[in-house]
Amino acid sequence: MLFKSRQKLTLLERARLWAWPRRTFARSALYTAKRLYRLRASPHKIAIGCAAGVFASITPLVGVQMMMAGAITIILRGSLAAAMLGTFFGNPLSWPLIWGATYALGRAMIGNPGPAEAAVLAPGADPIWPVLYPMLIGSIPIGLASAAVSYGVVARGVELMRQRKASGSKSLQMFEMVEPSWRLW
Repeated sequence: MLFKSRQKLTLLERARLWAWPRRTFARSALYTAKRLYRLRASPHKIAIGCAAGVFASITPLVGVQMMMAGAITIILRGSLAAAMLGTFFGNPLSWPLIWGATYALGRAMIGNPGPAEAAVLAPGADPIWPVLYPMLIGSIPIGLASAAVSYGVVARGVELMRQRKASGSKSLQMFEMVEPSWRLW
């Protein structure tokens, strides 16, 4: 493995690193932004791919989000690499917020279940569908809005960074990976 740790981590250390990385979350976000900036595609294709990834990450279909993002990106002729990076929008830290919002909006869109719909929860019925269906319905408008915002931000950001690089500007501090001065280790 290329970047393997020299010391074997204990189970407790691995769990802590999964929940809270050694570096900051801002460093991870800057790394992802830098990856998007360095892709060899037009800003439009990168933004389309990222927007498709963000849309797919809003859906509650956790196991197929990357495949969904890839399919949408191929249809829209965007960047597959940007789509895969865009799916990082949905992660274990953001899922409770995303899923709560999609469920609440979905319930508002389809209405509260009446006695006829409550019969679906009879023994032998699928218990996940009454929760999944509103989430799927609610994820469409939230996903479209999030994809539109991410398209604008990514397209403009890639254009600006490429213009700065072409002009020879040294003011790319936003994307420099500098260690904070307060760290002692």
